[in-house]
Amino acid sequence: IVKCVNPVCITNNQEIRTKFELVSRNPVGLKCHYCEKITDANNMVIISSS
Repeated sequence: IVKCVNPVCITNNQEIRTKFELVSRNPVGLKCHYCEKITDANNMVIISSS
């Protein structure tokens, strides 16, 4: 599970599981389902492996 980099995203302020759409593979880019902020590989924070 990856953390959204947007500090005001609902997933960082409430107990809501993150959800992302893969927008690019190389380089990796993930778009948050809730706030639409794009996270790249350099800024990804993995919070769980399950």
